[in-house]
Amino acid sequence: MQNKLESLPWSEAPISNEADVIKHDLVSLNERGLLTINSQPAVNGAKSSHPVYGWGPRNGRVYQKAYLEVLVAPDLLPELLDRLERDPDFTYYAVNLSGDLKSNAPSDGPNAVTWGVFPGKEIVQPTIVETVSFLAWKDEFFRLGQDWARCYPAASPSRQLIDDLMNNWYLVNIVHNDFRQSHGIFPLFEGLKIENASKAPTTNGTTHESDVTSHEEAATNGGADGTSPADATTRTWLGAES
Repeated sequence: MQNKLESLPWSEAPISNEADVIKHDLVSLNERGLLTINSQPAVNGAKSSHPVYGWGPRNGRVYQKAYLEVLVAPDLLPELLDRLERDPDFTYYAVNLSGDLKSNAPSDGPNAVTWGVFPGKEIVQPTIVETVSFLAWKDEFFRLGQDWARCYPAASPSRQLIDDLMNNWYLVNIVHNDFRQSHGIFPLFEGLKIENASKAPTTNGTTHESDVTSHEEAATNGGADGTSPADATTRTWLGAES
Protein backbone atom coordinates (compact mmCIF):
# COMPACT_ATOMS: atom_id res chain seq x y z
CA MET A 1 0.00 0.00 0.00
CA GLN A 2 3.05 2.21 0.12
CA ASN A 3 3.88 1.22 -3.47
CA LYS A 4 6.99 -0.78 -2.55
CA LEU A 5 5.59 -3.89 -4.24
CA GLU A 6 4.17 -3.89 -7.74
CA SER A 7 2.07 -7.04 -7.36
CA LEU A 8 1.01 -9.97 -5.19
CA PRO A 9 -0.18 -13.45 -6.17
CA TRP A 10 -3.77 -12.15 -6.16
CA SER A 11 -3.22 -8.93 -8.06
CA GLU A 12 -0.89 -8.11 -10.93
CA ALA A 13 -1.31 -4.35 -10.53
CA PRO A 14 -0.20 -2.00 -7.73
CA ILE A 15 -2.78 -0.37 -5.49
CA SER A 16 -4.82 2.31 -7.25
CA ASN A 17 -5.59 5.90 -6.30
CA GLU A 18 -9.14 4.86 -5.49
CA ALA A 19 -7.92 3.38 -2.21
CA ASP A 20 -6.32 6.63 -1.00
CA VAL A 21 -9.34 7.63 1.09
CA ILE A 22 -9.26 4.32 3.01
CA LYS A 23 -5.51 3.59 2.89
CA HIS A 24 -4.93 4.47 6.56
CA ASP A 25 -7.64 2.00 7.61
CA LEU A 26 -6.28 -0.73 5.33
CA VAL A 27 -2.76 -0.34 6.69
CA SER A 28 -4.13 -0.51 10.24
CA LEU A 29 -5.92 -3.79 9.52
CA ASN A 30 -2.81 -5.37 8.06
CA GLU A 31 -0.67 -4.23 10.97
CA ARG A 32 -3.12 -6.01 13.27
CA GLY A 33 -2.94 -9.27 11.32
CA LEU A 34 -6.11 -8.86 9.25
CA LEU A 35 -4.75 -9.28 5.73
CA THR A 36 -6.67 -7.27 3.15
CA ILE A 37 -7.02 -8.70 -0.34
CA ASN A 38 -9.32 -6.26 -2.10
CA SER A 39 -11.42 -3.19 -1.31
CA GLN A 40 -13.32 -0.22 -2.62
CA PRO A 41 -14.66 2.89 -0.89
CA ALA A 42 -18.26 4.02 -1.01
CA VAL A 43 -19.11 6.53 -3.76
CA ASN A 44 -22.38 8.44 -3.87
CA GLY A 45 -23.08 9.92 -7.27
CA ALA A 46 -19.66 10.97 -8.51
CA LYS A 47 -19.60 12.31 -12.06
CA SER A 48 -18.69 9.73 -14.66
CA SER A 49 -15.85 12.07 -15.66
CA HIS A 50 -14.34 12.02 -12.14
CA PRO A 51 -10.56 11.44 -12.44
CA VAL A 52 -10.53 8.67 -9.81
CA TYR A 53 -14.01 7.15 -9.54
CA GLY A 54 -15.45 7.97 -12.95
CA TRP A 55 -16.21 5.47 -15.72
CA GLY A 56 -18.72 4.99 -18.54
CA PRO A 57 -20.35 7.53 -20.89
CA ARG A 58 -20.26 11.28 -20.35
CA ASN A 59 -22.76 13.16 -18.19
CA GLY A 60 -23.46 10.18 -15.96
CA ARG A 61 -23.28 9.48 -12.25
CA VAL A 62 -21.54 6.50 -10.67
CA TYR A 63 -22.08 4.77 -7.34
CA GLN A 64 -20.25 2.22 -5.19
CA LYS A 65 -20.98 0.33 -2.03
CA ALA A 66 -18.05 0.00 0.36
CA TYR A 67 -16.49 -3.43 -0.07
CA LEU A 68 -13.71 -5.28 1.69
CA GLU A 69 -12.16 -8.68 1.16
CA VAL A 70 -9.89 -9.81 3.97
CA LEU A 71 -8.13 -12.95 5.20
CA VAL A 72 -9.16 -13.62 8.82
CA ALA A 73 -7.69 -15.98 11.41
CA PRO A 74 -10.16 -18.66 12.60
CA ASP A 75 -10.02 -17.49 16.22
CA LEU A 76 -11.15 -13.97 15.21
CA LEU A 77 -13.87 -15.10 12.82
CA PRO A 78 -16.70 -15.78 15.34
CA GLU A 79 -16.48 -12.28 16.82
CA LEU A 80 -16.34 -10.65 13.38
CA LEU A 81 -19.36 -12.62 12.14
CA ASP A 82 -21.29 -11.80 15.29
CA ARG A 83 -20.71 -8.09 14.67
CA LEU A 84 -21.78 -8.46 11.05
CA GLU A 85 -24.96 -10.30 11.99
CA ARG A 86 -25.99 -7.50 14.36
CA ASP A 87 -26.02 -4.85 11.61
CA PRO A 88 -28.59 -5.33 8.81
CA ASP A 89 -26.63 -3.05 6.47
CA PHE A 90 -23.96 -5.74 5.99
CA THR A 91 -23.88 -8.82 3.82
CA TYR A 92 -20.93 -11.18 3.92
CA TYR A 93 -19.44 -14.44 2.72
CA ALA A 94 -16.70 -16.31 4.58
CA VAL A 95 -15.07 -19.53 3.43
CA ASN A 96 -11.93 -21.54 4.11
CA LEU A 97 -9.89 -23.91 1.96
CA SER A 98 -12.07 -26.90 2.86
CA GLY A 99 -15.20 -25.08 1.72
CA ASP A 100 -16.81 -24.25 5.07
CA LEU A 101 -19.07 -21.43 3.85
CA LYS A 102 -20.77 -18.94 6.15
CA SER A 103 -23.02 -16.15 4.87
CA ASN A 104 -25.98 -13.95 5.71
CA ALA A 105 -26.79 -13.19 2.08
CA PRO A 106 -30.58 -13.35 1.64
CA SER A 107 -30.26 -15.31 -1.61
CA ASP A 108 -27.74 -16.68 -4.09
CA GLY A 109 -28.54 -13.86 -6.48
CA PRO A 110 -26.26 -10.93 -7.38
CA ASN A 111 -25.69 -7.89 -5.17
CA ALA A 112 -24.57 -4.88 -7.24
CA VAL A 113 -21.65 -3.07 -5.61
CA THR A 114 -20.86 -0.71 -8.51
CA TRP A 115 -23.41 0.86 -10.84
CA GLY A 116 -23.87 3.84 -13.07
CA VAL A 117 -26.72 6.06 -14.30
CA PHE A 118 -26.25 7.52 -17.79
CA PRO A 119 -28.43 9.53 -20.19
CA GLY A 120 -30.46 7.31 -22.50
CA LYS A 121 -29.41 4.06 -20.81
CA GLU A 122 -30.74 1.59 -18.28
CA ILE A 123 -28.88 1.30 -14.98
CA VAL A 124 -25.49 -0.30 -15.66
CA GLN A 125 -24.15 -2.75 -13.04
CA PRO A 126 -20.58 -3.75 -13.95
CA THR A 127 -19.59 -5.18 -10.56
CA ILE A 128 -21.57 -7.65 -8.45
CA VAL A 129 -21.11 -10.03 -5.54
CA GLU A 130 -22.81 -13.42 -5.65
CA THR A 131 -22.36 -16.90 -4.19
CA VAL A 132 -21.27 -18.71 -7.36
CA SER A 133 -18.58 -16.21 -8.31
CA PHE A 134 -17.29 -15.93 -4.74
CA LEU A 135 -16.84 -19.71 -4.50
CA ALA A 136 -15.10 -19.75 -7.89
CA TRP A 137 -12.76 -17.01 -6.65
CA LYS A 138 -12.21 -18.96 -3.42
CA ASP A 139 -10.77 -21.89 -5.41
CA GLU A 140 -8.45 -19.60 -7.37
CA PHE A 141 -7.43 -17.61 -4.29
CA PHE A 142 -6.31 -20.60 -2.24
CA ARG A 143 -4.62 -22.24 -5.24
CA LEU A 144 -2.57 -19.10 -5.84
CA GLY A 145 -1.65 -18.99 -2.16
CA GLN A 146 -0.51 -22.61 -2.22
CA ASP A 147 1.58 -21.91 -5.32
CA TRP A 148 3.14 -18.97 -3.47
CA ALA A 149 3.98 -21.17 -0.48
CA ARG A 150 5.78 -23.65 -2.73
CA CYS A 151 8.21 -20.94 -3.77
CA TYR A 152 9.87 -21.44 -0.36
CA PRO A 153 11.69 -24.52 1.04
CA ALA A 154 9.35 -26.85 2.91
CA ALA A 155 10.98 -26.26 6.31
CA SER A 156 11.33 -22.50 6.01
CA PRO A 157 9.34 -20.11 8.25
CA SER A 158 7.91 -18.44 5.14
CA ARG A 159 6.51 -21.74 3.85
CA GLN A 160 5.05 -22.61 7.25
CA LEU A 161 3.45 -19.18 7.59
CA ILE A 162 1.80 -19.14 4.17
CA ASP A 163 0.68 -22.78 4.53
CA ASP A 164 -1.01 -21.89 7.81
CA LEU A 165 -2.80 -18.94 6.19
CA MET A 166 -4.02 -21.05 3.29
CA ASN A 167 -4.96 -24.14 5.29
CA ASN A 168 -6.71 -22.53 8.25
CA TRP A 169 -7.73 -18.91 7.68
CA TYR A 170 -11.00 -17.68 6.16
CA LEU A 171 -11.43 -15.54 3.08
CA VAL A 172 -14.14 -13.03 4.02
CA ASN A 173 -15.89 -10.54 1.76
CA ILE A 174 -18.03 -7.80 3.26
CA VAL A 175 -20.39 -5.35 1.58
CA HIS A 176 -21.86 -2.34 3.36
CA ASN A 177 -25.13 -1.89 1.50
CA ASP A 178 -25.72 1.77 2.43
CA PHE A 179 -23.59 3.49 -0.22
CA ARG A 180 -24.15 6.86 1.51
CA GLN A 181 -21.96 5.74 4.42
CA SER A 182 -18.36 6.56 3.56
CA HIS A 183 -16.81 4.79 6.54
CA GLY A 184 -19.18 1.96 7.40
CA ILE A 185 -16.94 -1.12 7.30
CA PHE A 186 -13.85 -0.36 9.35
CA PRO A 187 -15.51 0.16 12.77
CA LEU A 188 -16.39 -3.56 12.57
CA PHE A 189 -12.76 -4.39 13.27
CA GLU A 190 -12.21 -2.18 16.30
CA GLY A 191 -10.32 -4.14 18.95
CA LEU A 192 -9.69 -7.12 16.69
CA LYS A 193 -6.06 -8.13 16.20
CA ILE A 194 -3.73 -11.10 16.05
CA GLU A 195 -1.44 -11.03 19.05
CA ASN A 196 2.23 -10.72 18.08
CA ALA A 197 1.22 -10.18 14.46
CA SER A 198 4.61 -8.62 13.70
CA LYS A 199 6.69 -10.97 15.83
CA ALA A 200 9.49 -12.67 13.92
CA PRO A 201 8.96 -16.41 13.27
CA THR A 202 11.49 -18.74 14.85
CA THR A 203 12.92 -22.14 14.03
CA ASN A 204 14.78 -23.99 16.79
CA GLY A 205 15.11 -20.74 18.69
CA THR A 206 16.51 -18.76 15.76
CA THR A 207 14.72 -15.54 14.80
CA HIS A 208 14.15 -14.91 11.11
CA GLU A 209 13.73 -11.16 10.72
CA SER A 210 13.93 -11.26 6.92
CA ASP A 211 10.78 -13.36 6.74
CA VAL A 212 8.90 -10.88 8.89
CA THR A 213 9.98 -8.02 6.67
CA SER A 214 8.90 -9.74 3.48
CA HIS A 215 5.48 -10.72 4.78
CA GLU A 216 4.74 -7.42 6.48
CA GLU A 217 5.62 -5.57 3.28
CA ALA A 218 3.41 -7.92 1.29
CA ALA A 219 0.53 -7.26 3.66
CA THR A 220 0.84 -3.50 3.98
CA ASN A 221 1.98 -2.60 0.48
CA GLY A 222 -0.24 -4.64 -1.77
CA GLY A 223 -3.05 -6.17 0.22
CA ALA A 224 -5.87 -4.09 -1.16
CA ASP A 225 -6.47 -3.07 -4.73
CA GLY A 226 -9.75 -1.27 -5.20
CA THR A 227 -10.31 0.15 -8.67
CA SER A 228 -13.30 1.35 -10.62
CA PRO A 229 -14.35 -0.48 -13.78
CA ALA A 230 -12.78 1.06 -16.87
CA ASP A 231 -15.92 0.57 -18.94
CA ALA A 232 -19.57 -0.39 -18.65
CA THR A 233 -19.09 -4.03 -19.58
CA THR A 234 -20.87 -6.35 -17.13
CA ARG A 235 -18.38 -8.29 -15.05
CA THR A 236 -18.58 -10.29 -11.84
CA TRP A 237 -16.68 -9.39 -8.69
CA LEU A 238 -14.10 -12.11 -8.19
CA GLY A 239 -11.96 -10.63 -5.46
CA ALA A 240 -8.64 -9.34 -6.77
CA GLU A 241 -9.09 -6.72 -9.44
CA SER A 242 -8.17 -7.65 -12.96
